[in-house]
This record gives sequence, structure tokens and C-alpha cells, in this order.
Amino acid sequence: THWRPSRAPQAPNAARAAAHASTNTNAGIQPSRGALPQSEPIQKPTDEATTAYERAHPWFRLGILYDLLGKPDDALRAVRRAVELYPGFAEAQNTLGAHLAGRKEVRAAEAAFRAAIDANPHYFTGYWNLGRLNYEEMQDPAKAEETYRAALEATLDRGWFRALGAFFRTPTALMNREIVLCNALGKSLYLQKKYDEAEDALKRSLAVTDDNYEAHATLFVLYRD
Repeated sequence: THWRPSRAPQAPNAARAAAHASTNTNAGIQPSRGALPQSEPIQKPTDEATTAYERAHPWFRLGILYDLLGKPDDALRAVRRAVELYPGFAEAQNTLGAHLAGRKEVRAAEAAFRAAIDANPHYFTGYWNLGRLNYEEMQDPAKAEETYRAALEATLDRGWFRALGAFFRTPTALMNREIVLCNALGKSLYLQKKYDEAEDALKRSLAVTDDNYEAHATLFVLYRD
């Protein structure tokens, strides 16, 4: 199943709230993969937040262990406890959302993914998961469009982010983010018959790399229609 929880819990300090996009542009709900220090803002926690994180972290790790052991009910209970102890734990909220989405508890999953974004407004994985939930499970392309545009604004369309991308010659992780977001945005716009905007989004994706089957395929359908 593509509804997967986070595997790499991140402490709430020194840019550790980052998460990566999958290299698969067709991927659904994504786990956290670790930090991108060069592309994420530093978020220094308060002492109170650090204490809450330290209490919640063992429960989150226990949830990961239960999930690996094939015990989803126990995993869900452990992750819920982590979120109760520290609501600002973005990876725990993301993992809770993944578990809930897998159980088709769509509204609860949406709330968890939004909580992950609230905890870290630049949390790519939270936006990506929420957008896929809007698109696939809720079948609401307008809401998906809103989420993907917010993701582009929060995780890509910032001056310092672009400057870093140019300095590092556009690292692969940054390229993947732009590709998957623009492809997904293009699809959601196409379903709303916003053809010109959909074309712009897909062409932006192709500008990153022309070796992009999904963007080419969606453009083909768009031009055919």
C-alpha cells in the first residue's frame, strides 16, 4: 500500500523537521526520509517543546516498531499517544494521518496532515500527503489544487530556496519536489477544466527535466481534449 508512515523521526531543532519527496512521481502518501539542512528553515524549539518531544519520541519509535512487526492497531495506538504528548511533532502527525488514511478515515487523516503542516509550515511531506488525500480519496481537485499551490509556495517558491537551488545546481531532492508538485497540480487543474493553468504547471515540470513521462502523458490528454 502507498499509505506509509514516517520512518525517520526528527527532533524539533536545527532544521530536523524536513521531509523528502519520493523520486516516484506517481507515489501516494509518503513517509519522511530525513532532513535537508540546505533547504529547510531552522526551527529552534522552546524548552517546553523539547521536553514534550522527549516524552513523545519513544512512543513514536514504538509505533514504528509495531508497524514493522505487522501490528497496525498497536502502531496506531502508540502514534496517537505520541501526538497527545506533543501535538507539534510533525512526523508523528504525518504518520497518524497515514495510518488513518489506510483505514479510510479520510476526515481524521486530513486533520492529522493539516496538523503536521501547522507544526512545520515548510513540511513538504505533509503537503504532499494532504494533496494526494484530497485528490485520490476525497476526489476534490479544487482542494488538491489549493494544497499543491500552498506546497509550491511554502517549499519551493521562496527566494532563498531558489538561490540555494542555483548554488547547488538544483539538487536532486529539489528537482523531485518541483516535478511531483507540478505534475499533481497539472492533473488537478485539468480535472477542473482549467486547461491553460494546467498546461503552465506541466510545462514547468518539463522545464526541470524533459525525461518526465507523467507530464508528457497528461499534456497529451489535455491537447487531445
